[in-house]
Amino acid sequence: MYKKLKKNIRSFDRFGKEVSLNFNEKGERFNTVPGGIITVFISLIVGLYSIYRAYIMLNRVEYSTSSVVQSVDPAD
Repeated sequence: MYKKLKKNIRSFDRFGKEVSLNFNEKGERFNTVPGGIITVFISLIVGLYSIYRAYIMLNRVEYSTSSVVQSVDPAD
């Protein structure tokens, strides 16, 4: 089970290095578990941010800042 999970996570790796020799017939790229985890994490962040921005765009949510203006009377 652990080997299958490792293989699935490695399949997500977008940062794998290309290998010029194909020694054990596992493909032309060397993918790692940390690379797969980082790829999944980055994809999740980008996806959530895209959903957030689409929500703002579609619902026309406006974030406004309030400021207090104080006038200074030179006669005082």
